[in-house]
Amino acid sequence: MADITAAKLMGGPEALISALSQLKESNNLDTAIPSSSCLCNLTAPRGVSRMFDKHPALEDRLKTLREMKQE
Repeated sequence: MADITAAKLMGGPEALISALSQLKESNNLDTAIPSSSCLCNLTAPRGVSRMFDKHPALEDRLKTLREMKQE
C-alpha cells in the first residue's frame, strides 16, 4: 500500500519502479551473511531470513507497480 501511495504522490509508478529495480540489482545477501551461517540456509528464498523482512519481496512490489502503470 505504501508503494502505491508513493507512486500516486509522485505522479506515477515509473520513478519507484526504477529505484526498486536498482535496489534489487544491488541486493546481494551472499556477501552480507557470514559463511558460518550456512547451516541455517539463510540465503534460501523462503529461508529463515524471511522472518526478518519488513517489506514484501522486491519482485512482488515491482509487479504491483507495473500493474498500476498499465491501468
